[in-house]
Amino acid sequence: MDFIEWCDCVLDKLIEVTAASLSARDMGVEVESQLPKALFGEAVVQQPEFFNSKARLGTFDALNQWTDMGLVEESHGYFFKPTSKAEQVAKDKTELWQLFCGISLKPEQAGILLAVNQLSPQSASDHAWIDWVERDAILQHLGWLDDNGVNLLWTVSKELEEHHFVRSIRTAGAGVDLQATYRGLVWEHRRGLTIESKFIDDLVAQWETTSVDFKRELHTATADEKAELVKDVIALANTQASGQRFLVIGFDDKTREYHGPPDAKITQEHLEQLMSQYTDPVVDLRYEVVAYYAGPVGKLEVSRDPKKLPYCVAKSIGDKKRIKQGDTFVRHGSLTEQPTAGELEAIKQEGERARYS
Repeated sequence: MDFIEWCDCVLDKLIEVTAASLSARDMGVEVESQLPKALFGEAVVQQPEFFNSKARLGTFDALNQWTDMGLVEESHGYFFKPTSKAEQVAKDKTELWQLFCGISLKPEQAGILLAVNQLSPQSASDHAWIDWVERDAILQHLGWLDDNGVNLLWTVSKELEEHHFVRSIRTAGAGVDLQATYRGLVWEHRRGLTIESKFIDDLVAQWETTSVDFKRELHTATADEKAELVKDVIALANTQASGQRFLVIGFDDKTREYHGPPDAKITQEHLEQLMSQYTDPVVDLRYEVVAYYAGPVGKLEVSRDPKKLPYCVAKSIGDKKRIKQGDTFVRHGSLTEQPTAGELEAIKQEGERARYS
């Protein structure tokens, strides 16, 4: 269990225990016994060695992270309870993570953060904790072995601390010990997920347009399934619209909610082979399965090269959804259709201008 997962687990358990008891809702949850028992079981907590254990230390480490973010508050000594925002955050941390992941770091800032994030967090199967890392260990890890490295670490770690990406203990003579934080670990380990989730959410909010198509599932086992995909890709490539063109896989057409992960048989190589066989000129595309907070999503980006216009069907395929050699398609809003005579002429002229300019 990594430290991010552990912090999330502690917050979830604190909310659960608080909701189950009127006294906990009033006073908070006692963190020396009540919360650890909920996390580890009474038998573990009653063992004499638990008081000095990393499990107990890690529980306080996690609570301190949430307290620093204003999602947990200390109510009466060793009693803690979640704030009014905690339950909403616990259900969906995407918005919280976006606050951290939207911050841009300079190379030396990112370098120090990654070093601290490698050296500070420790984990066991059912808990995690964070250690303080001494200055010299960080400098050794970074390869900053001269006085300039010492000064750079001192200055840049202050900048990271302003973002709450690290915590520090500073002493005379440029001494500084650093510790990882939940925010800094999220920036490193959940940034891709967070940024991609926001990108997908923005597409879902607009839903299907002339340049974005959604599919609940995508398969290419049958001739009709191949024909439908070729038709959709050609339409995205031909349509005269600005910006990127995407076919997003994994969302229900009616509810617009996440349905499930894409077919593992759909790969970049497989799609390139289909385009090579059934599109003329060949449509260039890029396919990847991206991390989305609800689950994996297939993201197919279609490239449009004006010099290749118009894109057509290279070879007839399909039964009930048959497409014929020479057919071409465009998108009219969310619909994929054959172009009007005027649209086709405009696409041809665009291609000619691009080829001879």
